Amino acid sequence: MLALRTQKIALNPNNKQSTLMSQHAGYARVAFNFGLSSFKVGLDQDEWRSHIDI
Repeated sequence: MLALRTQKIALNPNNKQSTLMSQHAGYARVAFNFGLSSFKVGLDQDEWRSHIDI
């Protein structure tokens, strides 16, 4: 059996870095929600939308 090794890394961002990380997470969530919405609209119209279509 293959043994897995892990490492813990702690982030200690300053205020500017913390703000930038929060903004990045927010933008990623907006993009995800847009893609999910577009996919669901396609399903309602009996269409299959791939990641390329979205």
